[in-house]
Amino acid sequence: DGSGDGSGGGAIDGVPPFEAWWDSFRTLQTREVWLEHGAWIEETDPSFGPGVAERFAAAEAGGGAATDAIAAANAARDAITRRLNAMLEGGGVIVLPSAPSPALKTGASAEATEAFRARQLRLTTAAGMAGLPQVSIPAATADGAPVGLSFIAARGRDEELLALTVSLERALF
Repeated sequence: DGSGDGSGGGAIDGVPPFEAWWDSFRTLQTREVWLEHGAWIEETDPSFGPGVAERFAAAEAGGGAATDAIAAANAARDAITRRLNAMLEGGGVIVLPSAPSPALKTGASAEATEAFRARQLRLTTAAGMAGLPQVSIPAATADGAPVGLSFIAARGRDEELLALTVSLERALF
């Protein structure tokens, strides 16, 4: 709805709601991974582990995504990039959780691991879509599992972001 109330109801200034960023990311990632690695995969027929094999199979099937879908995903990426760049002007930093929950326990099922991975990627989509530096640091533990904080800075501020996160990590530990 574009109301700006944080409800995620619609686009704001042409930027799709956060929940939709993943769809654009996935469309572009699937196409790009197949364009980059498809010929090698077809030529060498490598053996991939669980999850990876399925993602490459999906990339092969979706590597030729419809031109309209790719154009829409690229337009979303451009809008997301503009919005994040504006938010980070003047040295700002975006802080968010590194993961959607504390880390999974050792021995988690493949289904739980894949579900966690999918939720995790939604948090890291923003920096990846906009080509921005992102660093995660351990911040605490919850039920014995690590919890991290993630920091995103403007393009070209990689060293400043690293310095900030090193100083914060030292302060925390």
